Amino acid sequence: VTNILPPHWVKVLISTMERNMGDGSVLADIIQTIWVVSSLHPRFKTDICDCGGVIAVANSMRCHPNNTKLQLYGAGLFTTLLANDRHASYLKRAGSVFERMMRLAEYSNPEVSAYALRALFLMHTSNDDAFLSKFRKDTSTVDVIVHALNLHVSSPSVQERGIDLLWQMSMECGSHENLTPNADNDSS
Repeated sequence: VTNILPPHWVKVLISTMERNMGDGSVLADIIQTIWVVSSLHPRFKTDICDCGGVIAVANSMRCHPNNTKLQLYGAGLFTTLLANDRHASYLKRAGSVFERMMRLAEYSNPEVSAYALRALFLMHTSNDDAFLSKFRKDTSTVDVIVHALNLHVSSPSVQERGIDLLWQMSMECGSHENLTPNADNDSS
């Protein structure tokens, strides 16, 4: 499988992304391609990380926050990369991935929200101090999860992933006291 693409395949796609940064549809198609290729072999995930693919995707997501396909494919790709601790470290270095997933957890499309919640779950379970400190410092995390659960009450995948993340966070806290949403933000 690894003989299908040369090691610089990601650089070609990143170059195309940079030339088309204003066109969210083109970027969405490229990110979908990167996501699909990343599932073919672990080497392709490493190629994405080593060649700046994570930063290029994060920049595209930042530039086109209302493009649902682009956000979906980006969150899906990040979830795929977070499933491996080695690749997760690249996401940590990309900077705003945690913050982007927090925003996407409350996205109007339930599929995007579900991928974002899954990415947050993988960040939380990675036992990476940098990710865990973000969860500890950002007191709005529980509010975001509860809002996503309320926003997508009819989506089984959002409900499952949101509850899994709350449960995982409660296990770290040792109690549910720290997992009470702020009364001001409770939308129920």
